[in-house]
Amino acid sequence: MEENQELETKIETLNGMYIFNTSAAKIVPCILTIAEAASWLRQLISTNSLNLESIHDKLDSLFPVAIDYNKSLKTCKLNLPLPDIVQRLESTASCLWNAVAIAIKVEKDEAAGQMLCYSRLFVCVLLSIHETLIPSIERKLRVTQCYVSTLKVTIDHGWNQLHQMINVHLKENLSCLTEAANLFNEKEKKKYEKLKLEFEVSNFQDALKQGNIDLARQFEIQANIIGNVAILDSTLLLDLCRMIYNAILTLRETSLEDINYINYFLQRACEYLELEVPSLKTHADYSSLRYSILLLLANSQVDQNIETWDISKCAMSLRVLQNEYPKKVEPYSLGIDFCKKMGGSSVPQGIKEIIMRMISSVDILLNFDASMGIINEFANLDTRLALECLDYIFINKWDPERDHKWLEKLFIFRFFLTTQSKHLNNTEIIQNLEEYCSQAERRLMDVLSKHAMSSVITLLWNSGKKSEKTGKYLESIGFYRIALKNFISQEYADRGKLQRALMFVYIQVKEFKQCEELYEKMATADKHSPLTQLLILKIFLNQSKEKSCLECLEQIKASGHENAMDTLILAVSECRASKQLAVKAISILFEAIESQQVPEQKLVQWSVPTLCLLRYTSQLILKFVEDEQQNIFTYYLPTMQNLLQKALEYLNRIKTMKRFHETVDSMPQYQEGTSVDEIEWFASTSYNLALKCVAENMDDTNSLDFAQLSRKFILLIPHKEFTFPKMFHYTYWEFRSHLLYLTIIQTRMYRGNPDALLQVQIESLTLMNDISQKRNRQDFKDGCGSYENEKMDGCLSDALLLAFEASLQMQDQIKISEILITTAQWQNPQIEILLTDSAISMYELPRGLFMETIEPLIQRNVDNHLIDDFKICQWLRTFLDCALTLGKTSQLDLTERLLERIKEPLANPDTSNTDQLKQEVEMIATLSWNQGVNSIIKGEKTLGMAWCRTSIQFASLYSDHLETQLQKLWNSLASSAELRYD
Repeated sequence: MEENQELETKIETLNGMYIFNTSAAKIVPCILTIAEAASWLRQLISTNSLNLESIHDKLDSLFPVAIDYNKSLKTCKLNLPLPDIVQRLESTASCLWNAVAIAIKVEKDEAAGQMLCYSRLFVCVLLSIHETLIPSIERKLRVTQCYVSTLKVTIDHGWNQLHQMINVHLKENLSCLTEAANLFNEKEKKKYEKLKLEFEVSNFQDALKQGNIDLARQFEIQANIIGNVAILDSTLLLDLCRMIYNAILTLRETSLEDINYINYFLQRACEYLELEVPSLKTHADYSSLRYSILLLLANSQVDQNIETWDISKCAMSLRVLQNEYPKKVEPYSLGIDFCKKMGGSSVPQGIKEIIMRMISSVDILLNFDASMGIINEFANLDTRLALECLDYIFINKWDPERDHKWLEKLFIFRFFLTTQSKHLNNTEIIQNLEEYCSQAERRLMDVLSKHAMSSVITLLWNSGKKSEKTGKYLESIGFYRIALKNFISQEYADRGKLQRALMFVYIQVKEFKQCEELYEKMATADKHSPLTQLLILKIFLNQSKEKSCLECLEQIKASGHENAMDTLILAVSECRASKQLAVKAISILFEAIESQQVPEQKLVQWSVPTLCLLRYTSQLILKFVEDEQQNIFTYYLPTMQNLLQKALEYLNRIKTMKRFHETVDSMPQYQEGTSVDEIEWFASTSYNLALKCVAENMDDTNSLDFAQLSRKFILLIPHKEFTFPKMFHYTYWEFRSHLLYLTIIQTRMYRGNPDALLQVQIESLTLMNDISQKRNRQDFKDGCGSYENEKMDGCLSDALLLAFEASLQMQDQIKISEILITTAQWQNPQIEILLTDSAISMYELPRGLFMETIEPLIQRNVDNHLIDDFKICQWLRTFLDCALTLGKTSQLDLTERLLERIKEPLANPDTSNTDQLKQEVEMIATLSWNQGVNSIIKGEKTLGMAWCRTSIQFASLYSDHLETQLQKLWNSLASSAELRYD
């Protein structure tokens, strides 16, 4: 038959209800249609081929039809001629019921579960139709039983819609049964009463689960469990009590305000479990369920607000629990909570008594974690009493040989509770552990396992370290000494680590003898450990045994241990108090670094402490020689140079691995990188030493070496990685160190050496170019103020002067000319003065080259009023003097232009340099006269007359006497040479 075929019995609709033709010819097709649907559903469910949408569609179309069909049948009486058709209906309904019952137990999907329950409800309707066609009390009871069973499933899963549908039909069925109750025999009556009871219990369960306390109380009264004890069986009663327990658990999680209701229902469940129901107390689930309910009741009573707390009921529940279930841990835990809530000074002692009862009754091995948790919590209240409980277990409960691993666990836990105590001070903890160890050593028959050993030592180590960090060294000694007891750490792999920790605190309290005795007890390998040697070094330092200290350093250096170099750095830092020892220690450190193939990454880790040690040692020497004689300073110069050179080499090795940091913590904190402040200190120290060597007129080699070191240090700093102020600072000092280096080459050691002068010339010109390029960069233009520009001007002037003087000394006319051309564009008076004065002061300069150099400088500055008159007169006087010496004729226009310029100051005779200027002018007048006479002698009368006239005009500015004298000389000369001028 097709799935969507309409029922043939449907003939008309009246007021929304189907009216069926009740003739046999019409009934059979309808039954077959419903039976076919049931078979189809069973097949899908049995083969797990659930198409939820298709099944729901089928059920939604057939379910209301089956309901209405059943109602119509109940109103008619007919004789069914085909009993096999009705039997088929029952058979297919029963098969579908069984298939659903199996499937619903294993189905995890919520939607599929609801669909299966819906199918189960459909079966109930089919069985109801069967009962209508063939009425009987037994079949009525069966239908009701199916409805009740399905109702329980919907309540358990919370499927409210199905629950409501079932309730409607179930009430109708129960109503029909009630009407026929007078016809029931005893068996049927008992079954009927049980079904009613199950219905009320199910509703009670649902109301309680929903938190509807009033409705739950109403259903519980209607159920009258105690009054219906005769019809109860153990399964139904246990299911009821289990339901109450689960519902209360849910209600407690939702924080129901009135806890009295919770206690009421739990108390009722306890009463139900006391009913005389056959096989109840022998049921497998009885004891565990009763324990759970009693425990929950006691828990709820203990948690009750103090205002509504019924102490007697709570105490009684706890007594029942502890008496009936003495081997369970939870009742004792609840008893402790009850004791705390009671309060009073006797609480700790009361808790101890409860724990001791627990220890005597409970199998501690099976409940180890829970029991230790209770004792641990008690220790937070009273550590001493908790430890007494723990020690009772340790000494009395277990066999040392059979239960050794459990004794070990207890041993670890005992140390944990003691060392973490908030009620005992460290002195009391140490004393308590010393006493306990005396008992434990006798009780523990076997050697401690690695886990136990490690756990206990870790606790003692942490306690010792904590005391050590706060300066409580005697307490720290106590913890370390317990850890070093033979039965605790004799087989410990890192026993040497414990011994070194104890040695360290012995040293802190100046117990050197005990430290040495402990050293003698160490294993040979631990004695040779770099860390052990570091501790021994501290003893020798305290005893001022320099030789022994150096032996320790050598032993650390020779060690192949992975931490040898780190330890050596720390050891060298310990030697800082003595300059002699510090210098030797630093040498040993660098011997170690240079002798090993050290990975670059490791070098970086060592950089900060190593450089700090170098710096500290250098400072120690510098401070020592600060006020001493020069010979002391000279004596230590090679050492200083060696230390600075080592620092430079070290920095060069690590510079490619890590960027240098701007700041660094104080030594010996290890950093990933090196401080630029550290590098700057080495650079400035080298720079100052170079200056001091120059000032003391010492060997030029020293000053040059230090200047070169300064420059190399500065070059290590990555200028570009910093903001402008810091970048400018390092750039400026890079220029200054380079200038110092070139100055020393030029003025001292390499004077007269053409190769050295060539180096100075080339590097100075390059430096000039670098400075100019830097100044033209946009970041310099934006960042430089007057102060920065002044510093850059100074560097540029010094570099220019070095290049110019080197070119003069080399008589390199091409470079001299290039420099003069370049500087002419700058129009900088200070530069002009530097160049001219430098040329004038170089007496060994050939006079011809001198004139070629100074003449363009005078030419471009004779009208420059930024340069004072005295300077210009001085330059011209020197130039005229040189020309006369060489027998050359100077350019008259220079002298005439100067004459015009200096006429103006005559109106201000109070100028500060007037006397010097008068002297220079008189000399120029004299030199000009001589130039004129020489020209006349050579036959250049016109030029000669011009020179003489200029000479008399210069003389007239400041010296009437000289003017008169020159005028007389002119008259005489003009007469003899027949010269005349206006």
